[in-house]
Amino acid sequence: MYLKHKSKIKQLRNDFEQMSRETQKVAENSKSEVQRQTKKAGEIKALMEKMVAEKGAGIKETDEYVDLQQQVHQCNICGYQIEYCPGKKYRMDDKVCCTFEHICKS
Repeated sequence: MYLKHKSKIKQLRNDFEQMSRETQKVAENSKSEVQRQTKKAGEIKALMEKMVAEKGAGIKETDEYVDLQQQVHQCNICGYQIEYCPGKKYRMDDKVCCTFEHICKS
């Protein structure tokens, strides 16, 4: 009986160690992805500020500027999702379609 339980305990220990390694890998990937999204949002915001400086406040009414605002928003959504919802690493919302491949990797 002791050997039977000992083998189960050993198997559980191995399973938990494997899950721990997988979780650590996901956490490391998530950290780099959040940093990438933050950098991308910063670059887009700088471009938006440059547009306003060059063309005036009226540029904020154009489609191009609004599209850039949407991109910044999507970067922020993906960064939030990755950082605060690690269990939901593939899709935040079907309507936004925030997958790593669709928005976050663009």
